Amino acid sequence: MTTAPAVALPRSQRAARINAASRAVHEHERLFAALLALSTAVVAFGPRIRVGGFNADDWAVYAAKKFPETRGFHSAFAALQADGGSRIGHVFYWLISFSLFGGHTKLYSAMAALLAVVLACTVYVLLRELHFGMIESLAMMVLTIVAPSIGAVRFWFTPGGIQIDLALFILGLIVALRAFDAPPERRTRLHVASWSLYVASAAYAETALPLMGCSLLVYLTRTGVAASLRRWAWDLAVVVVGYLATLSFVSSRSGFEKLAPSMWGEHANLLAGQSLTVFTRMLGPLSAADRTLGLSGVGALGVACLVLWRRGNVRASSRQELMRWGVTFLICMTGGIASYAVFVPAMLYYEPLGPGLATHINAVTAAPLAVAVFAVVMLTRIVCFELFGDRSARVGYVLVTVAVAWYAAIALESMHNVRSDGRIWAAASSRDYHVLHILTKVLPHPLHNATIYTFGEAGTVAPGMPVFFTSWEQENAVKIAYERPDVSSFPVVSNGIQASCGVRGISAIVGTKAVNAPSAYGLSYFLDIPSGRYQQIGSMADCTAALSRFHAGPYVVTPALEWAS
Repeated sequence: MTTAPAVALPRSQRAARINAASRAVHEHERLFAALLALSTAVVAFGPRIRVGGFNADDWAVYAAKKFPETRGFHSAFAALQADGGSRIGHVFYWLISFSLFGGHTKLYSAMAALLAVVLACTVYVLLRELHFGMIESLAMMVLTIVAPSIGAVRFWFTPGGIQIDLALFILGLIVALRAFDAPPERRTRLHVASWSLYVASAAYAETALPLMGCSLLVYLTRTGVAASLRRWAWDLAVVVVGYLATLSFVSSRSGFEKLAPSMWGEHANLLAGQSLTVFTRMLGPLSAADRTLGLSGVGALGVACLVLWRRGNVRASSRQELMRWGVTFLICMTGGIASYAVFVPAMLYYEPLGPGLATHINAVTAAPLAVAVFAVVMLTRIVCFELFGDRSARVGYVLVTVAVAWYAAIALESMHNVRSDGRIWAAASSRDYHVLHILTKVLPHPLHNATIYTFGEAGTVAPGMPVFFTSWEQENAVKIAYERPDVSSFPVVSNGIQASCGVRGISAIVGTKAVNAPSAYGLSYFLDIPSGRYQQIGSMADCTAALSRFHAGPYVVTPALEWAS
């Protein structure tokens, strides 16, 4: 039996089908955008979600919910509020998530990734509200998800809720823009709704406050100076109150290290410089390897745009596009750099290029960074089109193809880097659970109020990515593993915590400072993770002798894992 050959559709029918598909996408564009964002997130964050697990502060926050009495509180909400402080929204985010997910840690990883989708979708709606095309908006939305420097809040549950804060601000900005165009009878209600979303964002966390301060630049693209300033005055009230609330909380907590005011200028310069490096790293391999080259290229592009703007024979459409993308780039770069302002008084740990955990501060730059990078691609296309596009239509097609290829290269490289970094987070989490497995297997029933000092396990898997390194990580993790709030544990690691034998007991020492009250002899254990051997320490002499047989773990695994971004 033979099959009939396929009949090629006439060109008119093919065009009709393409147009019908295009209309269907436009009719359901928000659903399409949500599905694209979700599928992008699944690919980007899949390696992290498949493993699940907690990292770093996750252990302390979850233990506060399960065992609030160990912190001196009578309720989980009070214990979490002590950690969240002025970030009221974070407290509810933690409490609700812990109540829903319990010990199913993959769900926490999925939650942080899902919030990236929510944030990306709000960015898409904002871009459409600003009259960017659907394809352009989708392209920029994808970059907000795959930007490698933003990865920490997508891999790490505890600060992942910052994305809710940013989404609330963006929704408020969308409503504000609509208020400017609304009829007088609706305008006030929309401004109140927008301002309420700003207040909700500020109540959740302080992260979006610098972006609120830059909202004037966006308002000016929609309405006049007077109307923009009137609205901005209300925004500044939220910014000032939110900043003062944050400053009050930080000043009242002894655990927060703050810079002397004399160092704020130096820290601001550091943050601004590193934020530019974060930007150039996304432009391509050459600019990623050499920031000076990347910034020089952007500077040359800016000069070319100004020269074209002053020329009289530039197409009207190109002049309009130069203005649109040029203003977009300047607004995004201003907002992106200014977004770090809230960290200026904080300790030097907060750096955009700080590896691992520290990069969670980059979350606020997700939208400005993605849009600025895309604006560079579009401005380059416009400049090249004006310089070479008159030669033939084919040259124009080539330039469009090159721009698409450049964008694809940025997106694919970013996706690769995000997936690679996600595996490092997953590796650290896996080693956490390996340590806990050895502990509960070798010592299934430690004595009441026991303290276990672990040896031989590396403190980190990569720079800035701990296994168990600081005092609060393993101390809280063992409480969860044993389901017992009375058990404590500390990792003994090179360049980290050391065990010190004293008259009253054993202390966990960092530098010259003890991070615990001495654990009593008879209630203390030394346990070597690689071999599984352990010893109950009954006296100071036992402790001193055991330290010659139990050796601190290395600072980092061998070979150390390397960050892609």
